[in-house]
Amino acid sequence: METNKANIPAVILAAGKGTRLRPLTYDHPKPLLYLGNKRILEIILLNLIKAGIRHFLVITGYKGKEIEKWIQEEFVVRIYRDYEKEYNIDIGPLVFSLIRQEDINGTGGAALLVEEHILKNGYEFFLLTYADIVVSSTIYKRLIQSYQQCNNDVFLVANPTDDPSKGAAVYYDSNIVRNIIEKPKLDAPKTDMENSGIYIFSNKIFDRLRETKPSERGEIEITAPVKNMCDENIPIRLVKMGEDEFWCDVGTLNIYKDLNNNQSWKRKVL
Repeated sequence: METNKANIPAVILAAGKGTRLRPLTYDHPKPLLYLGNKRILEIILLNLIKAGIRHFLVITGYKGKEIEKWIQEEFVVRIYRDYEKEYNIDIGPLVFSLIRQEDINGTGGAALLVEEHILKNGYEFFLLTYADIVVSSTIYKRLIQSYQQCNNDVFLVANPTDDPSKGAAVYYDSNIVRNIIEKPKLDAPKTDMENSGIYIFSNKIFDRLRETKPSERGEIEITAPVKNMCDENIPIRLVKMGEDEFWCDVGTLNIYKDLNNNQSWKRKVL
């Protein structure tokens, strides 16, 4: 059967406790914290909508009821309708599948929870991102365009970095990822790209996740099967973030405060 590449859902991982943003996350889950006048999850959803996504699978955990209530009673009822009116556009109906991750067993474990929903709805591919990764909507658009034009099982977005030792270094040749190394040592080969945490996967990833052994932290990591595919020389399509695009992992209290104190990023994101 030929894949319908015009239709793809987005999986948003929103189950984490946000420990590095305490004390703010004692009262509210990280995805619902405000950046400027919009919540983090609100920015992500609106930009995914701009990229053409209409079906969202949101995996919640910590303070999951609060996230689910906000989606059902605020975003669906008011926020995206206001967005339609503001820009005089017809987005059409949105579909939300809200899934609770009771056992917080890693990002790969979270991704496995959507398998039934993905297969039941006939999707062969899905976009996956985190509920604390804020980016320009053009990144989503270019990722989806790459997926529509190329026949790969995994598409990975990478952002420029001067110090790959702090994240997941991406080694590549042209537009193909050759290796991923988490927090490489200083004497490791140099690269100018790191994993941004935004992917498109084929549903073949589920079998690989089931075969993935837990990490030292006891978690199934979404990056493990991706690295295994590199080791097996399976081509993973690379989408590089452009200089005029914005990416940020809202992972610490200092980063969160900086984004709110200096909101110049808004012109590239909203």
